[in-house]
Amino acid sequence: MSIFPKLELELEVQIDDKTRLDGTKSFISKGENPVTLVRIKPEASGTFIDVTGLSSKDWFLDWIYDTGGTKAVSIEITTDTTPTSSPLTVSKDFDTYAVTEVSDHLFSQDQDLEKHEPDILKYVRAGRNSFLDMHRRARDLIINHVDESGWVDSQGLKITLSAFVNIDEVKEWSTALTMRLIFEGLSNKSDDIFGEKAKRYKTLELEHRNKTVLRLDLNGDLAVSRGEFLTVSSPRLVRS
Repeated sequence: MSIFPKLELELEVQIDDKTRLDGTKSFISKGENPVTLVRIKPEASGTFIDVTGLSSKDWFLDWIYDTGGTKAVSIEITTDTTPTSSPLTVSKDFDTYAVTEVSDHLFSQDQDLEKHEPDILKYVRAGRNSFLDMHRRARDLIINHVDESGWVDSQGLKITLSAFVNIDEVKEWSTALTMRLIFEGLSNKSDDIFGEKAKRYKTLELEHRNKTVLRLDLNGDLAVSRGEFLTVSSPRLVRS
């Protein structure tokens, strides 16, 4: 086989959030007949959509999912019939997972970013229309920080997303962390304007992190027990 379909896609995306199913890194080997058709199917129950365009730079599909669950995404590449060989079609499947806003349970939103940088959305990367992916990364880093600090639930197990009942307690921390991630990604040298902004938001991130007090659901009853909270700067159980 000399046709190599490849899709780059987000492993997780929120329902109604734009995402790119990117097949531009697909290729054919030398000696193979030219590509005549490239199609992408965004989910198993859908239909293939022609994305052939004028070059491999066009081999992508921007999409929005309106239902949750695992989405089997397929890319299909077909070569020409000339000069001597018959056409060859090769397809390959990849998975992404669509989540609801509730189950995503992000700690901050784009509106929180705009309070600091009103034009921040102009930096959203191609194929997206929000920074929900960066908020999700910030959420995971916060949970990892709590875990690495040695905090556990009432069973001695790792703190999970469901324990964060009141996201207002981590919103400012998450907002500053998300801003830092965005500007670090935009910066190409340490002293450019984006690098300077990243440093500034790193300082703000640490300020919010170190003064954060988390009231968590540590026993899984969907409520926060009175008198139990986590002081992030010094992880320990405090009883009033």
